[in-house]
Amino acid sequence: MRNLLLLISTISIILLTNVILALSVSLCQTFSLFRMVTLISSLAVFMFILYVFKKLRKQTN
Repeated sequence: MRNLLLLISTISIILLTNVILALSVSLCQTFSLFRMVTLISSLAVFMFILYVFKKLRKQTN
């Protein structure tokens, strides 16, 4: 269980860094479609991380 939590936290950190990089790139560019895609993907990643942590919290309780 602890290894799973460590794996999920590592993956979420990697995804968050990718999202931050994508958002910084999109702020530098003026192409609005690219910015919208990165925003939607970052929101999806955030919702997925929240869902995973809620599931883990239910399993530990």
